[in-house]
Amino acid sequence: MWVLCHHHLFLTPPPPPPSSSSCYSDIVILPPSTGDQPVDSDDENLSFDLHSVPAGDCEAHLGKGMFAIYKLFFPDEIISHLTPQTNLYAQRDNNDKDFSNDEEDMTKFLGLVLISGYHSLPFENDYWSTSGDLAIPVFPNTMSREKFKSIKKYFHVADNNNLEK
Repeated sequence: MWVLCHHHLFLTPPPPPPSSSSCYSDIVILPPSTGDQPVDSDDENLSFDLHSVPAGDCEAHLGKGMFAIYKLFFPDEIISHLTPQTNLYAQRDNNDKDFSNDEEDMTKFLGLVLISGYHSLPFENDYWSTSGDLAIPVFPNTMSREKFKSIKKYFHVADNNNLEK
């Protein structure tokens, strides 16, 4: 069964017969461009990346805004951990005393990383392009290219001095 929702194409297999041990559903999320391609449903060689999602979890998030969904993946605790780790790596381990990053910067950075995974361009600098065929206003409106690249350069999740050997 194909379902089109908010410009995303969802492919789900027919629901399994009800049973008490079946509490997971397989869902395939295809990028919007996939919907423009002809699909031969008789082709047994089709390969999709399946994700198992507990039944009912999807419905619990219907109607939530984009930022609320983002916060499911990057709650405040994660942002509060990544920010000082990135600052520590830049300042102590790389001797860049001018580098400064706060939780708002980290939140924006991770959001732009997610968008760049969805909307691919040939080169990283293209996300800040002013050319009509490449322009993605959310990037320059959110963060400068230099700030994005500096956070990316120093992005760190753990203190190197506290790693187990």
